[in-house]
Amino acid sequence: MASAYYLTLPETGNRMKLRTRAGHVPGASNTQARITFTAPGEEKRHVIKVLRWSLDDDPASAVDITVSDGTNTETFQVTTGGPGFLLMDFHGIINGAVTITIPATASITGTLAADGYIELIPGAA
Repeated sequence: MASAYYLTLPETGNRMKLRTRAGHVPGASNTQARITFTAPGEEKRHVIKVLRWSLDDDPASAVDITVSDGTNTETFQVTTGGPGFLLMDFHGIINGAVTITIPATASITGTLAADGYIELIPGAA
C-alpha cells in the first residue's frame, strides 16, 4: 500500500484513506480471478469505486462478476469478451473483507482490477 493520504468527505465529515488498486491475472483458463481486500479494522470499511475486467474471448453464456462483503452482494453480468469497466459505489460492512470474483470457466480467462479506499467511520462498531 502506498503512503497514507487522508481526505474528509464533505457529505458526511468522515475521513477516507486513499489507496492503490488491486488486481488479479490468473495464469490459465478454468481458474477463478479473485481480489480480496482484507478486513480494514475497527471503525473502517472498504468502498469500491471502479471495477475493471477483461475476458480473453466471448463467453458462451453470461459471466457473473460478484462483489461481496459476506452480507451484501452485487452481481454484474458480462456477455462479451475484451475489456470493460464499471463505476460503482459499493460500501462494505464495518471491519469486513470485500471479495471480487470472476468464476472459473473452461474456455475463458478473466482478469480483474479494482480501485477504492478505506473509509474511517468514528464510533462505528
